[in-house]
Amino acid sequence: EDGDGAGGNDGNGRSKNTGPSWDASESQIFLCTWGFCSLLSIGRNLYNRYSRTNPVVPVKVKLRQGNTNRRKNEEIYDALRQYMEEMVLPHARHLPSSLISPSMKKKIREMNREEGEVLFLPPEFRYLRLYKDWCLHRGKVVKFKCTRLSHMYPTDQFPDRPFDDQWPEGSVSKEVFSLKTFRSFWKSEYPLLMLQAEMKDS
Repeated sequence: EDGDGAGGNDGNGRSKNTGPSWDASESQIFLCTWGFCSLLSIGRNLYNRYSRTNPVVPVKVKLRQGNTNRRKNEEIYDALRQYMEEMVLPHARHLPSSLISPSMKKKIREMNREEGEVLFLPPEFRYLRLYKDWCLHRGKVVKFKCTRLSHMYPTDQFPDRPFDDQWPEGSVSKEVFSLKTFRSFWKSEYPLLMLQAEMKDS
């Protein structure tokens, strides 16, 4: 007599494998061979021995939190990239060599770049100012622990932006990165975009 589900008996006492029985109400995740072996901490030889007798290996796994966080981070990176392209880069400009400080010229040479390749933002632009503005675009208000601007609360403790003409009622706030990550992203994605405020000497 046949058993339940995908199993059963072929009449000789051997179980027959007719394929997995999926629950359509559940999300299914398919793993490659390497991922399957890593998940179970087994080697390829053991996997090959098992797969010869069990050609179909149904595996149900919960999505790891890291995968969810990775997708969430990608959304924040995309939003930050869009902010840079639309709100920051339009203000950038080239500077004549006479207006570039010696220390900045040295920095540009160390990057193996020419002065004409570098774009500068006006002196009033600062990392912190732009970071606070980006957070506002995400519906968050940067919160400081004290008067020292370097001491911020964790981003998950930033309060939501209050409703106003530019942030109408019903707007939904979204997560933001820290100032440190904001600057690291800038340096990685826009290495030739610099602040005039960084030029200390003339």
